[in-house]
Amino acid sequence: MTPRRMAMLAAGPLAWRSLAVIAGATAAAALLTTPLRLPLSGPISAASSAAPRPADAPPRQAVLYPAIAAHPLFSPTREPYVPPKVPAPATVAEQSALHEYLLLGTVVEGVTSVAILKPPGSREAIRAVPGQTIAGWKLRRITPDALQFENGAARFALHFPSPRWPHQ
Repeated sequence: MTPRRMAMLAAGPLAWRSLAVIAGATAAAALLTTPLRLPLSGPISAASSAAPRPADAPPRQAVLYPAIAAHPLFSPTREPYVPPKVPAPATVAEQSALHEYLLLGTVVEGVTSVAILKPPGSREAIRAVPGQTIAGWKLRRITPDALQFENGAARFALHFPSPRWPHQ
């Protein structure tokens, strides 16, 4: 190689890039090998820690930003969340002849609902539809996982004996 060609290579962009990479690697190595010295601080006093807020105190965000608390940004209606009211529990029948029945299957398709039940002490299964009376209880509703009966004010739900796969 001629001296002129060597001078052109040393002055070219590849040489400057190589020099920048070598300088960066040297600086990184120097930083990694130098021990880090952190300043020492005294113990944290109890007064500097945040005091716990009383349970009945209003949330801080509602106090600082009342307009946002009154009209939440991510609520589609822009109304504050109000939990739904819990309906009064219906009386559940503890002793019923339906406890002895075995739910074998349900078919719920559109407006058609059919349940297959096995009565106690029988080898034959029966077919039940909403509105039918079984053992003195009126079948009100068939869902994929349960049958809902009523007898006056009392309610009873007959479920499968073992959990089934989740329904879509």
